[in-house]
Amino acid sequence: MPRRVKTQSPEVKTRAKAPRGHRLTVLDLYCGAGGFSEGFRSVGCKIVGGVDHWRPAVDTFNCNFRLNGNPIDIRTLEGNEELIEQLPDTDIIVGSPPCVSFSYSNKLGNADKTEGIRLIKIFFSIVAIKKHKRGSRLIAWYMENVANASKCLPDRYTFKDLGLSRWATKHGIHATATAITIKRNEAVLNAADFGVAQTRKRLFVSEINRRRARSRGFTVIADVKMRTIKQFVPARAVRSVLPAPTCKVSSRQIRDPIDGSIKIPLRQLTDHFYENGAYQIHWRDSWLLKTSHPYMGKMAFPENEDKPSRTIMATPFPRSREALLYESEWKRIGDGKYRGPTIREAASLMSFPVTYQFIGSEGAKWRLVGNAVCPEVSRALGVQLLKTLGLTPLRIHRSILPKPLSRIPNLNTFSPKRYDQPPKRQALARFRSHPLKAASMTVALANYDVAKRKEADGNWRCFVTYGIGDGYKIQTVDLRRLRKIRRAVEEATVQGGAFVDHITNGFSAKIPPARLLQDLYESNVGQKGQMLGPHRLLEEAKKIILKFSDSDACLSSSLGLFLRKSVPVSQLYALFAVGHIVSIARTKKGSFS
Repeated sequence: MPRRVKTQSPEVKTRAKAPRGHRLTVLDLYCGAGGFSEGFRSVGCKIVGGVDHWRPAVDTFNCNFRLNGNPIDIRTLEGNEELIEQLPDTDIIVGSPPCVSFSYSNKLGNADKTEGIRLIKIFFSIVAIKKHKRGSRLIAWYMENVANASKCLPDRYTFKDLGLSRWATKHGIHATATAITIKRNEAVLNAADFGVAQTRKRLFVSEINRRRARSRGFTVIADVKMRTIKQFVPARAVRSVLPAPTCKVSSRQIRDPIDGSIKIPLRQLTDHFYENGAYQIHWRDSWLLKTSHPYMGKMAFPENEDKPSRTIMATPFPRSREALLYESEWKRIGDGKYRGPTIREAASLMSFPVTYQFIGSEGAKWRLVGNAVCPEVSRALGVQLLKTLGLTPLRIHRSILPKPLSRIPNLNTFSPKRYDQPPKRQALARFRSHPLKAASMTVALANYDVAKRKEADGNWRCFVTYGIGDGYKIQTVDLRRLRKIRRAVEEATVQGGAFVDHITNGFSAKIPPARLLQDLYESNVGQKGQMLGPHRLLEEAKKIILKFSDSDACLSSSLGLFLRKSVPVSQLYALFAVGHIVSIARTKKGSFS
């Protein structure tokens, strides 16, 4: 506790009686869908309020916790002690400030973090006032954020750091006294360790005020360890319990994948019976990024359901490396062959009960689910708190759906999706891909300067990349050396001459002029007549390379063409194939169709 300045009216200390049972009250800041609150509700706590600026979040929170709050932009509380005092005084405060600034998926974690730090400080300023005010009843607080946020947090915040100098002085506290302690109060927790069918690592910062708990009559037990299950729950364990999205309306009962004691009629299962398939152009991009990324490791495609699901994101991009894609039960070929999780599947993978409802459009529901705190992790925190206070945790099942269910927006259609709006890319969209990856090397075709990471300009280029991770190297290929590359291929192996003949004859006719190559890529058209788009060209090149070379065979000398002395024969062949594509595209005449 910070040192107080002596005043004329010293604080009168009173010993409060322990509340009946353990109906501890909870205030949820940046509440979102309410995953943080759901975990504490399930152990017997009473949720009295949620603060969020986004209407779908507030509507979802109100629906599930039977409240009637309105949207509040928490930034309006910054530096406004009077408004903060108007928030309900509770035993527990939880909060999950928006993490976009810190997320690794945002510019590899290098985005501007100013706003993210600001939102965290607002959370801590509210906690500080509620914790240090006279007559405070706050026993514990918890904050969640992405693991990367830990790099931006100090060991402690003073009242001055939080903009509370005036408030501290007014309450007899030095402005430089510690308001919030971070060091030794933080931990990165993996949801998979708590029975959640998802690998999701998040930073939690928390404090249990044992002194205040004792003053309120609780029997405080020291050093209560948080229980972790330490047994991964495979995604299949969740998805196999939920019926297939193709299922028809039925009155049969289904169990909750997480809490088997919860049963509801199948017809009451919301946000699940609809087709969520990806266009072929999107899932192909995802497949390439997962299985043959130029400088990152290989990932499963489709998802390996014998392991916990990968982290669910707030925005599903079906053409990204992070996309969750399963083989669709709708039995499609091409468009719709793979699909993302339904909202209900994603919510169950997050450990929300099947009775929990989400309000808003499909995009809003995805954001609500993907940004949430996993309720089972929050529940573990609640169990730890109650045991610390000498109380017995309960398991209060959410067995009843909110009423009336008919008024809750539901994505169920029980009908297939029409793939009649094929996506198109924006003008001068960037392209970068390669025929194959071997020995942590790729030979890439690109329409922009990869080394300088510039925007696309429609001029096609050839690059070689080496290594995995942030330190990978990029070599720009000078096509004036294409003849030397050709001779190296012809002399490298017995099949080299045949490979060159195949590339320079029949394959050349499939290469369009540079402008048409860009047009085919932007319009997502695989080919026009005999000419192929960039993805199709690289697929054809790969087939030819593997036909004429042993993918495991290596050359002891790269003949000065590569940055390595030993390279796979397949990559030498790829160097000539991609270089030839660029050379022909530059020299052929043509225009946009």
